[in-house]
Amino acid sequence: MSCKQMRMLLTVVLFTLGISCARAGTVLAGFATEDITPPLNLEMAGFGPFLERKATAIHDPLLAHAMVMELEGVRIAVVDCDVAAVTGGFTQMVRQAVESSTGIPGNRVLISATHTHSGPAIPHWIGWGAQDPDYLKGLPQKVAAAINAASDNLHPVSVFYGEVPVEGIGENREYDNGPVDTKLRVLKFMQGDKMAGFIVNYSVHNVILSEQMHEYSADLTGVGLAKIVQENPGSVGIYLQGSCGDINPRPAHQINNQPPEKCLSLLNQLSEAFAGYVRQALASASPIDVQQMAMESKRITLPEVPTDKSLALRTMLMADDLLKHGGLPPRAERSLLWTRDTCRAALDRFNRQPLDGRETEIQALRIQDVLILTDPGELFISFANQIAQALPNWKVWVAGYANDYVGYIPAADRYNMKDDQYRYAAYFTPLMNGEFHYREDVGDVLVQDMIALGREATAR
Repeated sequence: MSCKQMRMLLTVVLFTLGISCARAGTVLAGFATEDITPPLNLEMAGFGPFLERKATAIHDPLLAHAMVMELEGVRIAVVDCDVAAVTGGFTQMVRQAVESSTGIPGNRVLISATHTHSGPAIPHWIGWGAQDPDYLKGLPQKVAAAINAASDNLHPVSVFYGEVPVEGIGENREYDNGPVDTKLRVLKFMQGDKMAGFIVNYSVHNVILSEQMHEYSADLTGVGLAKIVQENPGSVGIYLQGSCGDINPRPAHQINNQPPEKCLSLLNQLSEAFAGYVRQALASASPIDVQQMAMESKRITLPEVPTDKSLALRTMLMADDLLKHGGLPPRAERSLLWTRDTCRAALDRFNRQPLDGRETEIQALRIQDVLILTDPGELFISFANQIAQALPNWKVWVAGYANDYVGYIPAADRYNMKDDQYRYAAYFTPLMNGEFHYREDVGDVLVQDMIALGREATAR
């Protein structure tokens, strides 16, 4: 018998024993972490183009935080990763490894990113941090290892739900005095009088450490949750990033390209404020009697608009010609490199069908009256509010950056070119992802798909 077969047999035996020892209706949960910090001198994702921002130190470790939960013989897994984003291919590799070692079906595994900009590049983002093949090769197994360890550590738990109003953490970077996430939500899992783990959902970009910083870090939310874990030894904190496509840490105008000393001062200030809200939510959480738990996934298509092929070709050739002449200022050279490479990617995109849409995944996790709906992108906060309002009888969490990465999902007005602004979220980032830009109603399409999945999940 191979080592893999022995592990699978042992898992089945332990799982069977766990069920026989637990009374019907008992909630079991296990938590674990795995260090996924890359080696030094790898590029970090974010703040491009072509900055070659390599890590020279570790401010705080990057981790995968995992939970496995079981009710009535059904198990689900949730894991967050301190990276900027995950991809569909990465998710499939983790799910296959988890299913092989634990028996948890892949569609019951939720894999999210905390969206730190001080971690490695997982997706292929043109100019926004080079991928490291050796690191990426071993990462799925490390994330799967966190889930495996959580699955091997199942214990009866009591579940609590809490939420608190939030002020002063996030600020809308797209709209003056625009909406922010006004509520922080938690699920707390108690093993007797000890907190085994907790899950937090809130919406704010993890971008306090600027492009001038060269240290790996889980940034605002990771540093904040680490404070809670330190105060509760043995616990594991999972962060499900929310809909922060238009939400930066406050003050938003002081975030970009700040010197290290200012970044660290703001990180200390805001991470403590964030941790304070988590403490309040955990302390005020009320017990919930979990009689129902389910997770399901659904494939959807987001509408895209093919670019002008001849324009992309002309622009690529023009940028390439200017680069060949050389002697350009560094900033101009980086801009031309990005223009050339994104136009090349746009031309390659014509080789992938369908041309008018991008397929991806959404997911629903129901834990009694808590409904966690995931999306694979950077959703504007107004869309999350619409989803919650459409499901008024449920404690709705909208968790982004989950199971895939499809870029920004902006409001329709961001596609308005009347003021001659080539808006970052609507037009710039799709190029970085090697995709056509979305149709202006993409947010409405995604919202309706997520609401429909939420209604399906809660009807059963």
